[in-house]
Amino acid sequence: MLNKAGYHLIIVQSNESQKKEEACIDSLLNARVDGIIISISWETRELAHLQMILDKKVPLILFDRIPIGNIIASKVTLNDFKGAYMATEYLITHGYKRIAHLQGPLHLQIYTERRRDYLTALNDYGLKVNESIIIENSLTQEKGYEAAGVLSNMENRPDALFCASDYCALGAIMYLKENGVSVPGDIAVFGFSNEPFTKLLDTPLASIEQFPYNMGESAAQLFFDEIGDKNYEPRTVEIMPEMMVRKSVIRVE
Repeated sequence: MLNKAGYHLIIVQSNESQKKEEACIDSLLNARVDGIIISISWETRELAHLQMILDKKVPLILFDRIPIGNIIASKVTLNDFKGAYMATEYLITHGYKRIAHLQGPLHLQIYTERRRDYLTALNDYGLKVNESIIIENSLTQEKGYEAAGVLSNMENRPDALFCASDYCALGAIMYLKENGVSVPGDIAVFGFSNEPFTKLLDTPLASIEQFPYNMGESAAQLFFDEIGDKNYEPRTVEIMPEMMVRKSVIRVE
């Protein structure tokens, strides 16, 4: 959309570092860009660099990873509540009783929502919340691998994992298979984001589709709306998720 409208798209990567994110913002502002569309890094907690964008009257659109804080800007979000609830509810209604959660950093809204909705589903179905099987910051493949090691070696181990990201779920599946734990026979695994690799695994990974193309298109439209309206008021666009059920959660009777 942006290219077709005559804009040149500059893509910068923070590599999940707040310092690099801040440096990228400085560079973009020095280049006098017309607007900034950003999904913040895992590390980002301080928001002064985002407020600086707004103070300079440069359109700012936040998408996917939204900070928890007083940043008044347009946003494109996924309904993480529905996505996480659907995944947890599916596991519960298909016979899984001890469902672990590999969660992301809770200073980011998407991960607080995923945790909240996992807990809500457990409560709605009368299952006890067990903090010992909730592991924080397990987003990468490596962290998923480590977390699966901890959880699968518990005396009363979980029978399912709901992971905050597909890469985390991938790492978990790798550990389980390497150590003779059947997926989903012994432990089911549910991811989040529907990354392209999820369908290509030996045991295809169940996940929540978050429609990144729609998210990007909506972010571009918010940019167009803002630059075309001097009286623009920031608004939020919410994308609805879809559950993709695959072999990693389907038990063979």
